Amino acid sequence: MLTAFVCTEAHTEFLKIRHHCKPLAETLQMTWCPKEPSLLQKLSAPRSNQPCIIIWEPSPQINAVAQHGTADTLRQRSQIFESVREDPTCMLLIFSNDSDSKTIETYIAAGADEVISRSEFEPVRFQRLLQGMARRATSLATRPRFPVEAARPEKTVPPKAQTSEKAPSPEAESADKDNEAEIFLNYDQFQTRVELALQQEDQTVESSCCVLYINVNNFRRLSQLLGKPQARTFVRALATEIRPAITVSHIMALLGGDEIGVLLNTAVDDATVSEIVQQIFHTLESGINFRDQHLSLSLAIGSATPADTTLGAEELIGNASIAMTRAKALPGNSWLRYSRDFKDAVRQQISLEAEFRMALRSDELEVYYQPKLELATGRVRSVEALVRWPSPKRGMLLPNDFIPMAESSGMIVPMGYWVIEQVCKDLSILQRMRHNNLTCAVNLSFRQFHDRKLAETVFRIIYNADIATDNIEFELTETAMMMDSEFTIRSLIELRKLGLRFALDDFGTGYASFNNLRRLPISTVKIDQSFIRSVSEVAEDATLVEGMINLSHGLGLNVVAEGVETRSQLEFLHRIGCDEAQGFIIAPALPFEALCSFLDAAASASSDALAFGRGG
Repeated sequence: MLTAFVCTEAHTEFLKIRHHCKPLAETLQMTWCPKEPSLLQKLSAPRSNQPCIIIWEPSPQINAVAQHGTADTLRQRSQIFESVREDPTCMLLIFSNDSDSKTIETYIAAGADEVISRSEFEPVRFQRLLQGMARRATSLATRPRFPVEAARPEKTVPPKAQTSEKAPSPEAESADKDNEAEIFLNYDQFQTRVELALQQEDQTVESSCCVLYINVNNFRRLSQLLGKPQARTFVRALATEIRPAITVSHIMALLGGDEIGVLLNTAVDDATVSEIVQQIFHTLESGINFRDQHLSLSLAIGSATPADTTLGAEELIGNASIAMTRAKALPGNSWLRYSRDFKDAVRQQISLEAEFRMALRSDELEVYYQPKLELATGRVRSVEALVRWPSPKRGMLLPNDFIPMAESSGMIVPMGYWVIEQVCKDLSILQRMRHNNLTCAVNLSFRQFHDRKLAETVFRIIYNADIATDNIEFELTETAMMMDSEFTIRSLIELRKLGLRFALDDFGTGYASFNNLRRLPISTVKIDQSFIRSVSEVAEDATLVEGMINLSHGLGLNVVAEGVETRSQLEFLHRIGCDEAQGFIIAPALPFEALCSFLDAAASASSDALAFGRGG
């Protein structure tokens, strides 16, 4: 009798699956696992070399292929795929809500044996897939098992995925053998060894063991360059490369994805840990050669010691992971020791995510608008939409208080669409008030570019609001545009076909050069307020801003100065030919009703370019 673990949140879904498996009742014993932790508990229990099948519908909190989430959700996702890859007799079938071929290929590359799209589900095909998986699992169950000290060979991509691939070259086979020469533990084995180290810990000495949690920065781009299967192989090659810095007396593990664990299992103090970390960074100073490519990369490392935990190995590894996540926010190679304050920050982040999710569902968010003054005419022809969150528990929150969390959790995408929809509704009202030519700038997240339905959704929202597409301008930060410039350009061109315009926000703070500006399909650049702050006092800053404006005009671009707060700044910008100014001296961000009053007053005011300044 073969065990099938069915991991789906709704019990009714489990009953449906069991119903479709009735013809296999004599060979399959179905067990419901309501959530991923329950599935992991089943997988970690001894199975006496018995094969099993996992039928997994990833919960919304644990997108099986996402690279974001809390430390717990990332660990659970990694453990499930690691369990499948490390055990040839454990077969994984994923129910996907997306029928896109790339998504399915990603699941297969991550370790799934079969993927079924909900929209294409057929009971007969489902039964045949399970029968085939059962035969493969049973036939592999007779293979010799590997000792706990060494990780089992990684499971190969299933036959259906291999048929479309070319046979590996001799060079590739040689590289694979080189990588497999070094044996690394998996997550479960690593946790076991950490637990043993804690049991042997002598609490009477000051020095102790230590866990390092290592993560590759910008692994997503590396994965796009190499392809996901090769990216996984690269992580093994990377672990092999840094192994000499660890020394053989310590233990290394591949924890899943782009994460490597290290147990410094002999007595080490802070100085020793620091020396090892710096040696790891030194090893990678000149990059790493992989499959005829020279790759430069940086690492984020978190460390934790038994002094940071009271609950055992799982908490100790989790603490190191939390420190690593904080280290990733720092530039380049970075290392942070765990602090109890980090865990408090994680709890606050989780709480903030839950509250924000509810705020999105309850329409708690509000859109404020900051006017931009056209300096040549003294008229307000455009505004910028800025989201606010009047939280019942936390008070009025500004974008910096919650946008980073929305980005990391993926909620920035539905929030972005909500903002666009609200802006279009408000513009429709303003047009009925005879403010027909007003343009509204909306901040667009780089994450939204990865939504395949971006152009279609934006067009539908604008069409339903019955406004012209040229009333909308999307703003992207300089860093976001340069992160994947080729992909960004393609996305912008697709949206520009709808009549939309684009602005480069915070210009001067990122990586864009004027040469890059020529390639981007933008119509406006916004000079960051850090350059505007001292233009009326520091000659060098004034010269720099004037040069930026002249060069932008030479490329046919409109220029907006951000963060204008004084009359002297406004006069300077007017004198050197800046097109628009935005800042507190003109108006703060206003709720919609206040914006309507402001625009009515501005329309009847003098056309003096400086008349709207608060000091005027």
